[in-house]
Amino acid sequence: MKSPLFSSTAVVFALGLMLAACADYAGDYGQDAGSDAASDAGRDGHSDGDTSVSDAGGPFCSGTAKIEIEGRLYQPTAVTSERLVMNCCDGIIIMFHLSDAGHDDIVVFLQFYGASIPTGEHDFPTEEYMPNVTYGSEGQERTLAGNLRVSGSDVADDPLLFSLCAEDAEDADSLRLWVDRLPLMAWESWQAFGIYLLDDPEISAFEAADMPLDSLTLYHQPLIDLMSLAYYDGQTHTMALGGWRSVGYVINQLPEIPVGGVPFVVVVDDQPLYLGTFFSMFSSQIFPYPVIVIDQAGDSGNTLTIERAYPVGLAPDSPDPRSDSRILDLMESCGKLKR
Repeated sequence: MKSPLFSSTAVVFALGLMLAACADYAGDYGQDAGSDAASDAGRDGHSDGDTSVSDAGGPFCSGTAKIEIEGRLYQPTAVTSERLVMNCCDGIIIMFHLSDAGHDDIVVFLQFYGASIPTGEHDFPTEEYMPNVTYGSEGQERTLAGNLRVSGSDVADDPLLFSLCAEDAEDADSLRLWVDRLPLMAWESWQAFGIYLLDDPEISAFEAADMPLDSLTLYHQPLIDLMSLAYYDGQTHTMALGGWRSVGYVINQLPEIPVGGVPFVVVVDDQPLYLGTFFSMFSSQIFPYPVIVIDQAGDSGNTLTIERAYPVGLAPDSPDPRSDSRILDLMESCGKLKR
């Protein structure tokens, strides 16, 4: 497989391939990190929310991730992270996935003015740290108050871990949230996951399927990489693209989709895992390998779903390569797995 070449000016965005760079956030980190950051006066952690939280009887900012909205307690399906990079600052986007609990997902933007995210304890809001939260169907933006604990080292090959204990700065009863040791992918991990087109555009998906996977020469740059992903849904194999890519960008990089499709290879840690193809829903072909039906891309937003086979719903007898543990483990360790 060809390896991309990078200039020194791009080194902060494109240093190598290291699956190990992402965090094992099940490690020792202090179970009650940030537990006294937001006031729990007059609250016992119990509510009549739509989902159960096993540790609801203890301090709010402890145990599993949770959110309290207008007195109702929710346990998110997952909490995922994404790098937030702007000209002014570095930061993290934290998404609390609540749609399965009948509520809009809550998205927190944490911005840090400077070249890197500082480690240590941070009370906010201050002049330097004023995180905002976006939630509700109208995308309201509200200021948070609370505490953020960041551990690790924000150099190219190390992850950071975030513990956030916060509440609405104007109305503490309207929103409280907690997450412990959420990993943020290391810069060097950006290419640990990739979806690559083939270097030879003349090879069809059916021809590629008859060739050994490791014999396929891949294009030197991934079409989708780990930095591109806001999160990866491990149940539906839907990729939500973040600020670094869009469905429109992906489509624009593809040639016209022929009847035989445009093949791609999913790669983790520089190892090709499985072959797939971009297909059109107008194709009459049957393809018993994973597909992305490009006509349906983005129907539910900025997402791409890797289906099991084509036609959608076809269930080949062979094991489902999309559920390869190396993919799911990577996504979880980098804070990008929605369960």
